[in-house]
Formats: sequence, C-alpha cells, structure tokens
Amino acid sequence: MKTRFLASLFLIALAFAACNKDDDKNAKNSNTTPTVPKQNLVAELSTESYTPTELSTNVTDGHIFTWYLGDETYIKAFAAAFQVIKNNRLFILDTTFAHRKILIGYKRNWAIESHVFTYQTLSAKGQPITLSARVSFPNSTEGQPHQVQSLSLCTHFLIHEHAQAPSLELSPYTMRTLYNSAVIEPDFEGYGITADQPYPGFSYEILARQTLDCARAALQVMKNHGVTFRQNGHSTVWGYSLGTPNAMAVVKYYDTKLPQDEKDAIRLQSGFMGCGPMLLRDMVEYFDQNPDFDAGGLAYLPSFLAALPASDFGGYDLMEFLPAWMQDYVITVEGKEMQYMDAIRQNKLTWFSRPTSTKNVKDNLAEDMCTPDGHLDMTNPKTKILLDLIERLSSWDNWLPQEDVYLTHCKDDNFIPYAQAEKFYEQKKASSKMHFKDVSSKPLDSMMGAHAASTAMDIIIAILHEEPADSYKYLP
Repeated sequence: MKTRFLASLFLIALAFAACNKDDDKNAKNSNTTPTVPKQNLVAELSTESYTPTELSTNVTDGHIFTWYLGDETYIKAFAAAFQVIKNNRLFILDTTFAHRKILIGYKRNWAIESHVFTYQTLSAKGQPITLSARVSFPNSTEGQPHQVQSLSLCTHFLIHEHAQAPSLELSPYTMRTLYNSAVIEPDFEGYGITADQPYPGFSYEILARQTLDCARAALQVMKNHGVTFRQNGHSTVWGYSLGTPNAMAVVKYYDTKLPQDEKDAIRLQSGFMGCGPMLLRDMVEYFDQNPDFDAGGLAYLPSFLAALPASDFGGYDLMEFLPAWMQDYVITVEGKEMQYMDAIRQNKLTWFSRPTSTKNVKDNLAEDMCTPDGHLDMTNPKTKILLDLIERLSSWDNWLPQEDVYLTHCKDDNFIPYAQAEKFYEQKKASSKMHFKDVSSKPLDSMMGAHAASTAMDIIIAILHEEPADSYKYLP
C-alpha cells in the first residue's frame, strides 16, 4: 500500500526563498567564501513507501520510460537485453511491450522508502542556497533497520518539465534500490523548491558540489530512519546526457576537493555515464565548423549563463551576448504569454519554446559575435569572453580519474558531437581507470535505447548477484 505524508511544501519553499534572498544580500556584502555546515540537512518534506509491485508499476509507467519505449527501435533494444538475461538464466516477471511497459520480477523481502528533503549547499553564484532532493532505499518489511550495500548518486539529464524533477517524480534510477542501493537524486538549482531560478547546466563543478552536499544530507536522512551504509559498501555515480559531465565532475571533485572525512563516508568507487557534452568550447567550435550539424542545444545557453554572477561577463551585460530575437520574442508558458528572457530567468525554457529555425551558431549568439558568413568572429572580445568562460566551466585540467569511470557515446549522435567525447577520452586515457566505448553498434543503435537496455540489464543481473553490476561491460 502506497502511503504519503506531505509537509507544507509551499510554505516551506516560501520561507526558504526568503532566506535565500537574505543570503544573496549578505553574500554580496561579504568577502569571505560561504561554507556549508557538516550537518546540512534542513528538513524532510515527504515520505513515500512502495511494495515491490507498486515500485515497478510506478517507475515503468513514468515519463522517462514512456520516452524510451515509444519507438520500435527502443522496444527491440529492450527485447535484445532481456534475451541476454534469459540466456543467462536470469529471471523476469513480465514484458508487456505492447503496452510500452516493463515489469521486473525480483525476490526481496523489503519495501522501498522514498524521502524528499532539503539541504544546504552553494549556488552557481557562490552564495548559500537551500535545494531539494530525493533519497530512496530498501527497508525490511518486518520493520527492522537495514544496511545498504551501495550508494547510487544520480545526476539527472536536462529535463523539460519541472514535474520531472526527482523530488516530484520517481525516476528509473529508483529501481537500483532493488540491489540494496540507496539512490540519491538532487533536483539541482533551478528545480524543485528553486524552480523559478535559472538552471546552471554548464557549471559542472558547482553541480558536482551540489551532488556531494546532497549525498551528505541523504546519509543524515537515512540515519534518521535507521538505515546505515555498510562499512565495506561503496558508491557509484550515474549520469546520462547533461547528467554525464555532471557525474564526471562528481568524480573529479571527489578526487581533488572533497575533505577526507567526507570521502570516508561516501567511498566513491565508479562512475557510469554517456552521451553528454564533456568539452563545451570544443562543442561550440564543432558547431561552428560543421554548420549542417544541429546546434539547437545552444538554445539552453542563455539559461545556463543567466545563473552565473555578472562578474563572469567581463563588464558586458548578459543580453549583449544573445541574439536580438531573444529580446522581444514572446512564448506561452502555462497558458500565459511572457518574454523569452523572463522565461529563461525563471527556468521555464523548454526545447519547444524556441523558433524552429534557430539551429545554427549565428542564430544563438549576438550578431556582432559572428562573421557575415555565419561563423564565430574570433576578433570580437565578447566571443573570447564567452569561449573562455564555457571552457572554464567544463575544465578537466590537471586531473586523471582515480576511480573507474565508464564513458559511453554514440558516433551517430545528432545532438552532442561524438568528437568532443572522444577528445575527452584522449586527454584522460593515461589513467588506467578511464574507459570509453562507442554504443552505436546493433542492437543498441540509439543513445536512448543503449541507456535504457543497459540499465535494464544492470538491474536484473545485479539482482542475481545481490551486488551492483557494471552495465557497461554488457554493451556490445
């Protein structure tokens, strides 16, 4: 039986918003770097519990799996994955492909608890901020305290509706609770209780910081409910699409900046990620050099930049980097018309909000930042400021992964260039911990199909062995 105990989320969110305004004011008047307290859990907002059957139905009926199974290619990818499972004498309860649903069978004696909470961290502007998140973990149906074997830190991809934020909707990652893992999912700045703020999607280091601060608070939630992390347990970070560089940044931050006592608490061991923009400057320059490649992803650039401090723009205003059409373009949001830039600053921009013709670099930057033939004008100081800024935001300098990192990408990806993921690997392959694989081969011939099928295999193989499995090694 599903139960839900909801807190007064709206009132709490208003209180947090008021606190954040005060924090912003105080931060501007202070020359000191804000710190995040060790006990950074603010409040638990809601609790949900699921039986195994309810968990399967809830997750597989969700928005994300509907996308994956909405096309015959993806269904065939799942079917191929499950054939591998059956050939290896693994088990599955039901595959109702006709209804675009996967029901996974498993033998466990625990229910799943899922808790939405808020925690303290830093914003992309370096100011204190309170964010929301979700942690889900198994617990004994007999009510006895439980020890989880692993932590799964899950960095979500770019979502198009606030309703898809982890605090509001269960994701397929929640299924990883089946192999005794606590699944930790931050909303990130711009979602959940901060849904009216820009999302700093290209600020990889700050999103890594928010993820690890979220993990610290999630461990406090678990402790509050009698659930502990085994002494010999380990953590894995997962990412897909825009979650890929965020997940990679978690590994880097863990290696280079996380205090030792927090490392001892989290014990990160590996990362699995794919099909995301690793090198931002290289990606923009690739769009510039390959005008036939769809550069539509740059439509999100204004939102990501709007989350940054004004000092990052070299004395220019943000609008001076953006095309003229953005200044007077009107979109409809929730039945109401509003200026495009107002929607960006409130994180209400979606893929469908932009003109369909804006697929080239020149359509997404100020006119003077491009040459008459539509290429980047490298002589314009704003062009240099922008390229240097996004290069800094996605910098991987002076770091080689110390944990196993499994990066995948599709050569036929028509949204994020394969070349920049390949270049990233070339920079990091000196580490024996860095692994890279193209997932374009059949039957996993689409990035969504590859992600979905490998995730399904990972879940069920893990059930058999009662420990996290490396989905990466099962890809062709």
